[in-house]
Amino acid sequence: MKKMKHAYLIAGLLIFSSCGSDEPQDYSYGFDDDYEVPEEEVLEMMAVSWEDLASGELKDGQPITIEGYVGPLPSTIFSYDDSELGIDLYERRNQCDGFCLDVDIPIGSSKNHVRSLPDDYQQSDLKIMTNDAETAGVGDYVRMEGIFTKSSSSDAIYFDADKIEKLTKPSFDESIFETAVELTDEVIEDESKDGAYAYMDVKMDLSMYMMVYDNQYTVDISQKNNSFLKSTYVIIGESEGQMRALVDNFTDSDFIVVDTKGNEQKGASGKYRIYGTFNQLDIDSKGTFTVEEFVKL
Repeated sequence: MKKMKHAYLIAGLLIFSSCGSDEPQDYSYGFDDDYEVPEEEVLEMMAVSWEDLASGELKDGQPITIEGYVGPLPSTIFSYDDSELGIDLYERRNQCDGFCLDVDIPIGSSKNHVRSLPDDYQQSDLKIMTNDAETAGVGDYVRMEGIFTKSSSSDAIYFDADKIEKLTKPSFDESIFETAVELTDEVIEDESKDGAYAYMDVKMDLSMYMMVYDNQYTVDISQKNNSFLKSTYVIIGESEGQMRALVDNFTDSDFIVVDTKGNEQKGASGKYRIYGTFNQLDIDSKGTFTVEEFVKL
């Protein structure tokens, strides 16, 4: 009905125009005869680094390829429809906070799609169907190809994935430690350092009741790097930078972490330098710290 009303209105205007004047009507709307519509810029595919992504210099709509680690699923996923699933891609292994690439992947069972999640999903339910018919999940190292979208926020950038490849995880490069800052009071209270890659020298202890949230334990720490943090999050798992799952009626001997080189270490024994991401929050501890790597001191 709306289309019919519009048609009558347009017809009436044309009749009124033609009846109201004997002068020929100009319907050029102010365009010159030689006006040309500018061609849309064609952007070529570009392989980018994480430094490129953080620079803010990439053009909106730029086709890119990027390599990184598939991040863990959040405790709640919000979706406007059932056509896409959003995941996080990170620069560092075990990273689950800080600067990331927000990736939208079509939901489906064919290649370059992601399986839909059950209502009560676990981390193992994330199954990305890659271009070469493999399945990638949380913690896997992948190369993605797609379209970059600029964000008004410096915390995250967006990406529509068209092609996904599962890669062999690269050997850990300890030079990444040189980019970490000591997590001092000054760093914690500096708003520009939210999401910073940082380190602390700590002693770790288990509490009587170990809390589990998003596949992480909350571990007590004592440290002199700052006056705020009394605990840290540690990822539960079998790989480097993770902590073995505790058994019922656990003791300190069950507190096992895996160091950067893949060696099992007794978590409650001695000092560790822990590397990870600091997330600023308006709480007494000023924020949270999630461990990515353990180095025995």
